[in-house]
Amino acid sequence: MLDLRFNMLCCIYIKAKFMVITNKILSIIREEVEKMNNIFNAEYVANHIFFSLEQDEDSELTFQQYHQKIKMFGNEYELVEVDPNTLRGFAKDWDSNSVETYEYMFNNNIKVPEIVIDEQNKIIDGSNRATAAMLKKKRIMAFKVIKR
Repeated sequence: MLDLRFNMLCCIYIKAKFMVITNKILSIIREEVEKMNNIFNAEYVANHIFFSLEQDEDSELTFQQYHQKIKMFGNEYELVEVDPNTLRGFAKDWDSNSVETYEYMFNNNIKVPEIVIDEQNKIIDGSNRATAAMLKKKRIMAFKVIKR
């Protein structure tokens, strides 16, 4: 009788493990399909942008705060190329050192991190990068909100 219970518990455990692994695999497949369609969730966008940029020691936001900011605007984003002249919401007090760095990157064909924009092309994050793109008359990649 004890062997039967042990075997049943083993079967339940194996089935549970299989379900967990299957769910993880499905999640990975779903993320890969979304990437192929240039559709990304807020967590991916936050991770990608936050860790692509050099963070100052006195940075205003932690990753969790940045993720919440991105998620507040939308859960899904599409990666698109935009003309900076179509953007709204440029910071009036942009950081000239950052803009110069991004201008240098544009001049030397170094990948500039994407910006984040809402449905109306208002800048959520990346005003300095967008300013540099506009000054250099270059298009820039942006994660644009597609669903709220």
